[in-house]
Amino acid sequence: MHVNTHFATSVVIAILLEIITPVTLSWWELMLAILAGCAPDADYIITSRAKNGNHRWLATHSIFPGLILTTIAGIFLVFEKNVPTFWWMLLITGVNAMVHVLLDSLDWGANLFLRDQLEGLKLLMEGKTDDQVTQEMDRSPSKNGYFFMKYYSSKFFQAYEIAIFSLMTSILIFRWSRLGIILGGGIFALYFIMLSYHLRQVMVARQLADQS
Repeated sequence: MHVNTHFATSVVIAILLEIITPVTLSWWELMLAILAGCAPDADYIITSRAKNGNHRWLATHSIFPGLILTTIAGIFLVFEKNVPTFWWMLLITGVNAMVHVLLDSLDWGANLFLRDQLEGLKLLMEGKTDDQVTQEMDRSPSKNGYFFMKYYSSKFFQAYEIAIFSLMTSILIFRWSRLGIILGGGIFALYFIMLSYHLRQVMVARQLADQS
């Protein structure tokens, strides 16, 4: 999925988990927990090292980084008393990291269990293999545009984007007195910056398609 969608999902998860846990995270702990839901996509900078130039083949797009963080945090939370809020933050961070790759398994798949295969529903691949998708992508006017156009043409992912944005907005309004205008407004600003990046890529892809 796209980074703005991961971000919105992470906001929802982080704030809901903070509500049901016995702690209140500091602003920076909450932001770290939220940004963890986008962190796996940082591996995009080393895409050239991945199979078929697809960063989802990398270990950072498996469930294991998030699982390790969640396990470590869980051990401290179970066996220690009066643990610092850091460990709750680490727990939420791990959950958001795992949710990221699980969401990615819905559209194009991810190397979830490091079994050298993209796993998941892979709804946008429409039964094609990764090699076949790569060949289609190479024939398209824009590599990034191919992914963006397929994504935004899906009714399922359009519906998810609308639903998760609506849920994020509702939760932020509900928790506005706790977040404040700087943190709450900053979260909204980051979301729209991420969304605008993807929408710009779609516009570029359409222009290239019209010219070809």
